[in-house]
Amino acid sequence: MKSAVITYFLNRLKTLTVFIFITILTFLSGYIIYQLLPNFKDNYISLKTTNSVKIKILLSDTTIDMLGTNGLNPDKYKNDIQDLALKLKKNGFSYKIISEKELPFLNKNDILFAPDTYALSNFGKQNIKNFLNKGGTLIFNFRFGYFDEKNRFFNAKTIENITGLKKSIDSIPKNEATFYIQKRISPLNMSNVPFRQDLVVYDPLPIFHSNYVPDIVLTNWSITTPPMVNKKYLSVYDDGIAWHGFYGKGKWFYFSLPTYVFLDMKDKTFKLIFNNIINFSKRLISISSYPFVDKKNGIFISEDTEYKYPYGYNFATLANKHHIDVTLFAVAKLAKKYENITKAIAKYKNCEIGSHSYSHIKIMKAPLDIEKREIIYSKQLLEKITGRKIYGFRPPREEIDNTMEKLIKKAGYIYVMEKSKPFLLPLKREYGIITVPRLGTDDYTYLIDTDFNKSEILKHIILETNFLTSLNGVYTLSVHTHLLSYKSNITVLDDYFTYLNHHLNLTPLKGKDIALKSIQTQNIYFNYTTTNNVIYLHITNENKTQIKNLSFRLYNPNIKILSITPELINYKLKTLLHNKIRKYYDLQLNKIPPKTTVTIFIKYKKL
Repeated sequence: MKSAVITYFLNRLKTLTVFIFITILTFLSGYIIYQLLPNFKDNYISLKTTNSVKIKILLSDTTIDMLGTNGLNPDKYKNDIQDLALKLKKNGFSYKIISEKELPFLNKNDILFAPDTYALSNFGKQNIKNFLNKGGTLIFNFRFGYFDEKNRFFNAKTIENITGLKKSIDSIPKNEATFYIQKRISPLNMSNVPFRQDLVVYDPLPIFHSNYVPDIVLTNWSITTPPMVNKKYLSVYDDGIAWHGFYGKGKWFYFSLPTYVFLDMKDKTFKLIFNNIINFSKRLISISSYPFVDKKNGIFISEDTEYKYPYGYNFATLANKHHIDVTLFAVAKLAKKYENITKAIAKYKNCEIGSHSYSHIKIMKAPLDIEKREIIYSKQLLEKITGRKIYGFRPPREEIDNTMEKLIKKAGYIYVMEKSKPFLLPLKREYGIITVPRLGTDDYTYLIDTDFNKSEILKHIILETNFLTSLNGVYTLSVHTHLLSYKSNITVLDDYFTYLNHHLNLTPLKGKDIALKSIQTQNIYFNYTTTNNVIYLHITNENKTQIKNLSFRLYNPNIKILSITPELINYKLKTLLHNKIRKYYDLQLNKIPPKTTVTIFIKYKKL
């Protein structure tokens, strides 16, 4: 009996062992198969390096000869090539330095970087074009192919021939080219929030005219306008220093920057740019979401409703007349004094009310009870008067520190607006508060610079609006009850609101909408898997709320898309724009429930 029991349990143990083994084997097999599927994730800053791609760096014999013939220093050129190779290696990229003789042996999957190739033989030019026609990727820069092997000067003709750009001015003054910033929706940027960068150049930069907004543009310190040439602001179409495009089956990225600018770049910026170039060149698709969920850009028109408080009602009434969304940052003490006016403003649905403190005194480093009164109590008082929740805080004197931030968070605000910032879109601060950057000229400045010349003020407001929205950034117009909202000065706003209503691509948003849409966008993730000429695009909503009309750009530089279909019939996908020349779709998904992934089926064939 004892032997039978032992035999029974041994048999059961063998069965259980086999079952566990099969289960583990099945799980591991599934996991391995899943890992073998290509899976890419577009997030806000992805610095993952594509190690499998080797960048071929051209060391041009023709350029070396040209430099020597003209009494210049070929060693400087050679050293820059070596330093660039070392910087690529340092940031995780593979490379190989090649000569012009090796150009015919490039294949369509290669990436060729031709830095500072001032001179190029006819043999070299033709083979680079052949390489592009096959489907290769070319990165090139400053004064590419200006000379040939006979030292003949061709100016920018080689650049123009490849890119379609047209050189319009020989150079921009060095003192004007001080800063640059990337366009938000661009293969060179993808879903990153662009920051203004310093630009140190010792050479005059050539200016090219393009038919589309460049990927990187020159700007001033406050990111409000392009540089001036001959006392006139450049158009954004003449303000570029980097572009991308297509030649034959290939892709190109051109920079009007000398190689030493790349060598001086911070590693993070350098790595991001080259990663994006590689990913755009090699991936089947790339995704760049709209910065405000369903909007390419945002315009934030706000008023500091303080001195001459009653004129805030005129501002609100004018905005209501034009159906323009605006935000009034009210001084709570004055809101209480003029309670009937405050309640009248609050009745306008298009007018948001935020706090501009309780008494408009200096808050930073004040006693804690004073800080609480100015930040927390001001919100409570405004909510009591208006019957509305208050979302935004604008500190007097645009000053803010950690103590104030803690109180702003404790009070329940979701965003602040303060001093000019070096970034193009709202960013989340340390304590979770969204900062809406000041990217617009204050009406105090207009008063000083133009002595309130109304036509000049309007012209400059429109210039800043078009410049910043063309970069998919937020434009902020900040006015005051005692300045641009005061008496007849408000006619400038009347004309501006009329302009906005005639340009429907421009999107005025309340501060809370800008902040909430920014938060929502940062919690949307894209990744994809592929099999049998079908891309499975997975869009994940990590927000706790449903997203409506999610808009994004889908680049397809390497494939022809045959169809795009949501996985389930209750999801609708709308094509807002299909640009065949620039090879992208602007798409809009009608909804994504909270904490949900929606899959889009994309049938394609390779080019």
